[in-house]
Amino acid sequence: MLLVSQHGEWETWIRFFLGGIREQSLDVIHRSKQLFALKREYAEKVRAGSGSSNLALMVDQLFKTPAVYLSDVTEILRLTKPGAQNIIDKLIDLDIMVEVTGKKRGRLYLARGIVATYTRDIAVPHMAASAGEARAPSR
Repeated sequence: MLLVSQHGEWETWIRFFLGGIREQSLDVIHRSKQLFALKREYAEKVRAGSGSSNLALMVDQLFKTPAVYLSDVTEILRLTKPGAQNIIDKLIDLDIMVEVTGKKRGRLYLARGIVATYTRDIAVPHMAASAGEARAPSR
């Protein structure tokens, strides 16, 4: 911003910010494609397994809330605790969810694949080529 205020070099800063917007947009597109592919994979696992509608509903919910407690599943699916635990156990068997606390009570279940897609660094095609456009202007 110093170059803008002292020398009026707006174009350099505009290019810098637009490069950042482009990079973030490409990242969102890539992550979205990965999430859609993961959703199709999970849906296929459910169909190949029991095909339960509650299982399919829970998989959809995991894309909104990838970390749940047993009480969340009972509320979302309107099931008893044993029924909800059965759904959780099937999702664990299908390698869609894992239990992350190691506790006997108050266990938290996580859709690890979904969370990993949001949190890992992703090399987006065409992003590396445009990285030079997103550099901060030199002083």
